[in-house]
Amino acid sequence: MNDKIQANLNAQVEAAQLNHCKVLLCEDDYCSAEIVTFFLKEIRITVEWAKDGLEGFAKFSKSSPGYYDLILMDTSMPNLNGYMVTRFIRKLNRPDAVSISIIALTEDTSESAGQHYKRVGMNGHIIKPVLPLTFSQTIIKLLSSART
Repeated sequence: MNDKIQANLNAQVEAAQLNHCKVLLCEDDYCSAEIVTFFLKEIRITVEWAKDGLEGFAKFSKSSPGYYDLILMDTSMPNLNGYMVTRFIRKLNRPDAVSISIIALTEDTSESAGQHYKRVGMNGHIIKPVLPLTFSQTIIKLLSSART
């Protein structure tokens, strides 16, 4: 990223006050997880990585309510796919299970996929491979709106 774009992104991060945000990243692909983690850390967000759906569900369900600000969910993971994990999270008996934003990380750009994300309880999707600036701005926007 050039300096002007980075400065603009830094200003957005400062304005959004995201320094203490925590994201649960559910992603089985090591390379994808590393890339997403790098981009999130660039905008000063703490990332906890779950390597599959079972681990993602366990991390969320064992955390205290409100611990995570956002969940990034790969849709095709071993053990439990992202759709199943989302359904299980939404059924948990805790206040943040319904309110936390769960965003699909996917390569599927079809209209039917978008409808399926919403049916299972996801709040939106980000297409992989992620583009640095678009990804960062989307995350800033999501977390900013969640905090207001």
